[in-house]
Amino acid sequence: MACIDGTTLEGGGQLLRISAGLSALTAEPIRITRIRANRRGKRGLKRQHLSAVQWLALASKAITVGAEQESQTLDFFPRADFDGTTKSSQKANVIDIGSAGSIGLVFQAILPFILFSGRSSRKPFSITIHGGTNVSLSPSYDYINQVLLPTLSLIGLPPVTTKLHERGWMRGPKGAITFNVTSVTRGQKLKPFRLENRGAIQSITATILAPSFCQSQAERELRRALGASFPDLGEDAFTVNFEKSPQKDLYLLLVATSTNGHKLGRDWLYNEKITAVPAAVDKLIQRVTAELVTEVRHGGCVDEHLRDQLVVFQALADGQSFVDGGTNERLERVAPSLHARTAEWVVEKILGARFDGDGSCEGVGFAAGERHARKHNPKINELRQRKQPEVAKTSGCSQASIFSSTTAEQKACGTWTSGLRISVRDAYFNDLITLTPACPSDFNPSLPSLHQLCGVPAGKRQINMAEVEKKIADPVSVPESDVAEGSLEAAVFDQRMQEDIGAQLYLEVQQYSKEELEAERKKVLRKIDRVILPIICITYTLQFLDKLSLNYASAYSLKEDLGLGGQRYSWTASIFNFGYLFWAIPSNLLIQKLPVAKYTGGMLLVWAIILVCHVAAKNFAGMMILRFVLGMFEAGISPAIMNITSMFYTRSEQPFRMCLFLAFNGMATMVGALLGYGLGHATNHSLKAWQLIFLVIGVLNFAWGIIFLWLMPDSPSQAKFLTHKEKVVAVHRIAENMMGVKNKHFNLRQALEATYDPKVWCLVLIGTACGIINGGVSNFASSLIKGFGFSGIYATLLQLPTGAIEFVVVPLCGIAAGYFRDVRCWLLMFICLPPLAGLIGIRLTSLDERWSLVGCTWLQYIVGAPVILAWNVMTSNVAGHSKRTLTNGLWFVWYAAGNIVGAQIFFTREAPRYSSAIIALCVCYAAIIVLGFVMRQVMWWENKKRDKAMGVGERTVNGADEAAMREGFRDQTDLENKHFRYCL
Repeated sequence: MACIDGTTLEGGGQLLRISAGLSALTAEPIRITRIRANRRGKRGLKRQHLSAVQWLALASKAITVGAEQESQTLDFFPRADFDGTTKSSQKANVIDIGSAGSIGLVFQAILPFILFSGRSSRKPFSITIHGGTNVSLSPSYDYINQVLLPTLSLIGLPPVTTKLHERGWMRGPKGAITFNVTSVTRGQKLKPFRLENRGAIQSITATILAPSFCQSQAERELRRALGASFPDLGEDAFTVNFEKSPQKDLYLLLVATSTNGHKLGRDWLYNEKITAVPAAVDKLIQRVTAELVTEVRHGGCVDEHLRDQLVVFQALADGQSFVDGGTNERLERVAPSLHARTAEWVVEKILGARFDGDGSCEGVGFAAGERHARKHNPKINELRQRKQPEVAKTSGCSQASIFSSTTAEQKACGTWTSGLRISVRDAYFNDLITLTPACPSDFNPSLPSLHQLCGVPAGKRQINMAEVEKKIADPVSVPESDVAEGSLEAAVFDQRMQEDIGAQLYLEVQQYSKEELEAERKKVLRKIDRVILPIICITYTLQFLDKLSLNYASAYSLKEDLGLGGQRYSWTASIFNFGYLFWAIPSNLLIQKLPVAKYTGGMLLVWAIILVCHVAAKNFAGMMILRFVLGMFEAGISPAIMNITSMFYTRSEQPFRMCLFLAFNGMATMVGALLGYGLGHATNHSLKAWQLIFLVIGVLNFAWGIIFLWLMPDSPSQAKFLTHKEKVVAVHRIAENMMGVKNKHFNLRQALEATYDPKVWCLVLIGTACGIINGGVSNFASSLIKGFGFSGIYATLLQLPTGAIEFVVVPLCGIAAGYFRDVRCWLLMFICLPPLAGLIGIRLTSLDERWSLVGCTWLQYIVGAPVILAWNVMTSNVAGHSKRTLTNGLWFVWYAAGNIVGAQIFFTREAPRYSSAIIALCVCYAAIIVLGFVMRQVMWWENKKRDKAMGVGERTVNGADEAAMREGFRDQTDLENKHFRYCL
């Protein structure tokens, strides 16, 4: 395995592009660490790098670890048995960078693979790349087409043609280029080439892109500058090609062609502030002309940039190649640039080719299609044997002895686990591999031995490499149920971790010591609390205001104006929950598939518009339609917030935060009561009080939706307020949950598991009971208080204390659940007692004691506590992203159904006590208590059974070990992951 330090020499994306390209071509596994770590600003993989890596992985059937934006570590394991002859898929013929990233850099990365992969088809391979055609510090389309490709033909490579579809600049729409590459015939090698004896310059071609009003000035200044700089050339030797560009985009390429066909190019995409376009054009021409003059004076056959782009082809050639870079004023050979030296270092590291620093290289003689490079190529094999342990011939077959200690190179890779895995893979060219008796790791003794990775007894001396290679090359053939901890299958099976959006950051944890991570944890938590916590609290306040808006509006003339007498008002309240029920499961599926913050922000904007539309409602039918659609779009808010919470907070941190979120429902109650009271005194004759309530709350939601989209990240890896290291720490914190971060792939098997898990149905039934309570209280609190002898406007104002009760009681439950161990289910049961007592008080207290009745009504707003505690039990104890998605969906479907029932059990004829409703709510609280106890016992029993099976005593759920965290990133469910422990 080649281990590449991404900060070596130039330390940019060039290291990554060449390494990944050669790895895919030769089947040499690589690990690149500290990718672009010495760059300013964002480090790690950029989109253009990621696009190249993903295409190479697809083309070479490679397994990748760390292939995500801003990742600073990449493992690339190509399929050794893939020979490049497979018919290309549609995905292989298109690369969309997704931004204005350089098409030229992506093309450079994949070109060696396309040329030398040994494709059986004689037709040119056509690939279209979408991105930037003219990007700073990158080869432009014009340079590739006029300098690089003609030079590749000159050294003996098959022709490559291009078609420019559209220009793509650093800003504005993306461009697209199609490349048609004729591959080297399978088995053939690139002959050694010598680029020397340039000859005289016979012509210069200029390609300038500028606004159309500059055309005459640009052409005139170009000819003047070229004529002054190259007086020996006549006017006919200069060709100027002008192309119109956007207003602020200026680009110039000058290409000098010699009598021997050599091309020297210099270009510049103007990247300075433009105050006057004509002055910028003059500066552009002066700079590029001066640089070309310098190149010509050196007398070399290639320019500075072309030289580093030929390094890979020199290394692949069969013999000694030479590229003349020219001489300087002291008649010394022009030293290779930093980019060229970096490219030379990489190919020496992977291929073993040797450069002398003056332009010569002893190539390895790579034959097209020769993916098993070390097996078939003596030159590469010779170099690799220097790094292998002793090699001996026994019984006519090659054997390799792998010793117990790690090499310096393996230590540089970061973990001995990867070193062991690739040591096995590196030996695939041998028929048998000899193992030492124990193979302990002196680098990290806690990691599995080579025997464990290979899945053989410790005393066995040999294993058949054909079986090992099959396991590595065909990981999908390994059944999930047969994966043993520490086995080779487990090492290969880690590919599943890549499906989790946080897995790559989790793997980067290996770069940091435990002390470093611990030192950052509190700082990261404070940052998350400063950003995520306020956003969610405000969101909850506004969304609950939406739900209460009908209740506040009913205190005024809403019922009379829209004809909502009798049960019509109950149906208006209930229809919201029909929409909620209808869209609960689809919204949870969308939350799993889509970026959660963007989905939630979009829903905020949509329901804000719908709420404003309530102002225009004229009758019962219109209000029913609006309430149904509003319920649909609000169905995803709570599951989305639960999803976000589980991505940023550990299980011990979640109870308080989640309770604090829901406590802001109490804040909404207080704000809404004051808002309803104030708007009830409005004297605007064009809008009635109930219309003003819908309008104001709708506008507030719309404004917040825009802010939410701007501030809320989709995951820890997308959190702009965290540095890259802090993102790694954030994911390391969440790994303790043993659930990973988020997996976008829906797993039907996990969904089916949710249907027979008893604790899931306990949670669902608790949700139903909570829904019935909430549906009754939230829609009929005003009616209850009015029935106790208070006017409509005061009935609204008297709901102010209910918000304060919820705002205090719910966070206290969260603090207790987070501070005391295994009390969540007990709290869920206990917190039902005060509102149950309040219901009994409403049923039995005399109507003359109206303030006592109001106090009993206030206690009903504690219902938020059992709701949020049930959510916390669900997010902490249901693992497996698809299982949790269905569980959330079922919970909210039944919760919505409960809200529908709750709104229908308050019969008008039973006012003011609503006896039937009070009895039903008492039954619901009793059911929550019983179900909470049953659920706790089920989880307690399962924890005990797992502890006994593993031979350990009772252990804390927050002390998750490495195996449990890894299983979480593999998207294991709580029933599958035997390391998982339930929070009680």
